[in-house]
Formats: sequence, C-alpha cells, structure tokens
Amino acid sequence: MRRCFSLLLLLSGVFALFSQSDYRSPVDFTIGLSGTFGEPRTNHFHTGIDIRTQQVTGKKIYAVQDGVVSRISVSPSGYGKALYVDHPDGHTSVYAHLKTFSDEIDQYVKKMQYERESFAINLFPERDRFPVKKGEVIAYSGNSGSSGGPHLHFEIRDTETEEPLNALAFGFKVEDKTPPTLRELMVIPKTPETAINESCQSLTISLSGGNGAYHLTGKDTVRISGSVCFGISAIDQSTGSTAGNGVYSITLYIDGRKAFCQKMDRLSFDNGRCVNSVLDYETYLSKRRRIQTTEVEPGNDAEIYETVDSNGVYTFDTDHVHEVKYELKDFFGNSSTLKFYVKSLAESNKRCPEELITGYLISWDDKYDFVGSGIRFYGDSGTFFNNFIFRHTIETSLPKFALAPVHVVGNENIPMKNFGMLSIKPDSAAIKGIDASKLLIVRINNKERQIPQSTYYENGYLHAKIRDMGKFTVSCDTIPPVITAVNISKGKTITNQKNIRVKIQDNLSGINTYVGKLNDEWILMDFDAKNHLLEYMFDEKLKKGKNVFTLTVIDHAGNSSELKMTLVY
Repeated sequence: MRRCFSLLLLLSGVFALFSQSDYRSPVDFTIGLSGTFGEPRTNHFHTGIDIRTQQVTGKKIYAVQDGVVSRISVSPSGYGKALYVDHPDGHTSVYAHLKTFSDEIDQYVKKMQYERESFAINLFPERDRFPVKKGEVIAYSGNSGSSGGPHLHFEIRDTETEEPLNALAFGFKVEDKTPPTLRELMVIPKTPETAINESCQSLTISLSGGNGAYHLTGKDTVRISGSVCFGISAIDQSTGSTAGNGVYSITLYIDGRKAFCQKMDRLSFDNGRCVNSVLDYETYLSKRRRIQTTEVEPGNDAEIYETVDSNGVYTFDTDHVHEVKYELKDFFGNSSTLKFYVKSLAESNKRCPEELITGYLISWDDKYDFVGSGIRFYGDSGTFFNNFIFRHTIETSLPKFALAPVHVVGNENIPMKNFGMLSIKPDSAAIKGIDASKLLIVRINNKERQIPQSTYYENGYLHAKIRDMGKFTVSCDTIPPVITAVNISKGKTITNQKNIRVKIQDNLSGINTYVGKLNDEWILMDFDAKNHLLEYMFDEKLKKGKNVFTLTVIDHAGNSSELKMTLVY
C-alpha cells in the first residue's frame, strides 16, 4: 500500500484519466466465465462476471487499476467478503466472495469486527487509508457468502450512481468463439380471444440446428390470430467452458423491421426484480426454465431496452404470412439466428371463450387495499408490473402447524416488484397460551414447506412484508436453534488444531444472532450461512491451559441455545 500516492492525489484533486483498455485482469490466469453480466438469476439480474478460479480458493486477486479502497463488507450471505476500489476515471471495481483480504486490510477489518463485536460489518475507510496500485494483490479468491462454488464475482460500477456496467466492455480478455445455443421458442397469447395454432394456450416449440443457425423443430410456420408476445430460451458458452451463461443481446425482426432489442450494458440495483417481468414467470416457477419474453410491462423499468415496438406485444389479424427472425449475440459478437414464419389469420377456426374473471382490481401504478375474512393485503403503487384481478380464497384443509386458516393470496404466478403488506388474524383458540413473539406468518411453498416471513404482532393481527403471493397462514416457533460441535468436545486438547468449528441451524424462523466467547471475552467467529458453519481461527484470545468456550445462538422468535465446554490448549 502506498499512502504517499493517495495523499498526492487528494491534495491535487486531479486524477489522470486512462482508457478502458488500461484495465488489467483481476487474476493472473486466463479468464474463464461461469457467469455473464445481466444473465437472469433468481429475483435479480447478475450484475458482474463470474471468473472461475480452477475450483479452488486462495488465488491472488489484483487491483485492475490505481485507486483507493472505498468500502469493505463482510456478510454471512450475499457477496460474503467483498472489496470496493474507486478509480480515477469515475468507476469502481468490486471483488466479491473472497476468502481473505490483503494483510493490511485484513488486520483493519478484524480490528473493527472486534471493536463492534460483529462478524458482519460494512466499512467505509478514509480515502487515504488504503491506496492501491494497478497490479497490487488486494485479496484472495474464495467461496464466501451465497457463492455456489469457488469463484471471483467481479464488477465495474459507475462510482457516482453505483450502477453496474458490463465489465467485459473494459477490455478483459476472454477466449470466446462460440455462438449462443438456442433452445426453445415460446408464443404467448396476450388477449383472451387470441388463438395460436388453433389453441388458446401458450405454445412452446423446441429448436433444432446449431453453429449459429436454428429453426423450429417440425413445421416452420405458426398460425396466429390476435395479439402475442414471443419468448426465447438460450445460453452462451465461452470457448472451453461448459457453463451455460446469459446472452448479451436479443433482437427480434418482423418482416425485416427491428421490432425488439435488449442489450446488457448497464443495470440498476433498484430494478433488479424486473427480471421476473422479463421472464415468463409461470414457466420459471413451474419448470425452472428461463424464457425471456419481448413484452415490456408498464412497471418494468429495467435499463436494458434499445428498441421496443408496441410494448413487445404484436398483433396478427390480417391474412398474411410474416417472416420472424431472432438474432442473439454474446458480448464478443458471436451470433445465432432463428428464422420462422407466422401465418396471420383475420379470424381463427378456434374461438377462444372469454373467461369472466371477478375480483379486486389492482393497478400497477396505484395504491391498493384489500380487506377479506381475517386478512388484509395492501401497499403502494409500483408493487406490481401490471394490472391484474386479485382474488382471495381460504382452503378448507389445514396443515398441522397452522394457527389460522390457509389464505390463498392472489396468484403466485404473478410476480411482485416491491413489498406488499399482509395482515392475518390468527385463530384465538389455537394461539391461547402461546407467547405472541413466537408467532409468525409463513408462506407455504409447493413442497408444503414453511417459508418464514419477518413478522410482528399488533392489535390481534400478525403483520409481514411479502414479496411473493401464494398460500399463507400463521405458525409458531418455540424450538430453539440446534448447535452441533464439529471438531471440539468437552475437555478436548486442541493444541494440534487451528480452529473451532461449530454448526448452527434453526427449524423455522432462522438464526438471528450468535455470540461466541472464550473465557467471557467475545471472539470473532466467521459465519458461512449456506453451510450453517461457524469458525473461530485461533488468535490472541486463546490462552495456554484451560479455556472456557461459550456459544449462544438466538433465532428470530427469541428462542435461544447455549453450548459451553472447557477446552485445553
């Protein structure tokens, strides 16, 4: 670290600008991608590139350009251990899922964790505290946070807006001569009377071909009468990689005219949930297949669209044959096309009956407040992507854990952009004698499992913010967390080991806090939430001879467990 360099920059107030090609790689080996910018993930777009680290942790991570460390975060989930470096050109590089930081930064972080007695921490050091030079080792790769395996999640952001940019635009070398692979075409009716191949249902067609040229499996023509949007399923692979990544751009041409185009150049964390509007959400929920559609709903404000005619919904109501072509590209210009034809019909042989839907109308751009039997569902404008008819029903059969009726709140196939408020009145007889702090609203998923919602009790109702519709009821959590010792036991001599490892798990409401102590002094225990693992690396807190180790774990319902044992060092 070079404090003098940073001091000069601060005094002069002038940063020498450099071109995007002046960025170096954050690693010292050939970049292989296991994730691309903007690819659809669960409830968000991927905001960086994932660089494979040869299935191991501990690889050196380098500063891509001169700058100053502006933020350091440590979390048991999400980005895990992450480092943020501001650069003179107005960009910030982000390095996430790290194992450790460089020695100087690591010592600073540990000092602050001990001062605040917290593993999870978010630090914003003084701008002259940690200057870095291009090519300096600033961290080591890991698998921390919500990472699914060892890799480096790397981002470039606009420093002022904090919006992520496509890092591949900054000149990082990736070998990629492979065009995207196209898998499925979907045609989705957008009015009740629309017919697709004489059917009122969505049509999904598998695709054949390869090497950049694809066609419909079977006949090359789809018969449409009415308004539809199109959807396509595709993956991209860089040379030598088996990872199925997201594509860079999707363009749709109708009769040679560009009718739709999206590109992954810039994103915003504020509208990440728009991914659920971009996808055919029902197909994703039921089959876990990601089909990206052309329709742009009114509440979808993702910054990914270059051209959109008719909000991505196209009407075919004259007797005519249209040529439709998809062109999908990766960032390096490798492209794949799909060409097919639409036979437009003024009137279909199949008359799709209009379904009479009654209920409570929720408008995407207005407040809503539904009150039903034992339930209230309300929120602000912008909760949803589009208008829809909200319906509430009560199921007659109850699971054993239910302390209220099972309320079917809306339609789980309709995605929510922002939080709504749900209030449920529990059964007064069922909760008699139960501490209200132990009660919580739970969503019942399709595997009949309870998904806890952050809940509070007030005026006879339980209240929770929800971001998915579906089945909800009231449950209670009176079972304390489970603590399982991994490499310690009562009276064990631990001289030949380097750490204490313990697993902590909770059956319902989830772990809220944990406190580890040695001889009544707080100790730093790293928490790997995905593996339920706590780890204390031996430091100066461990004394020669007998040490009393205590761990207290509390869940969100206030239930607590304690592990206490003497260890010999």
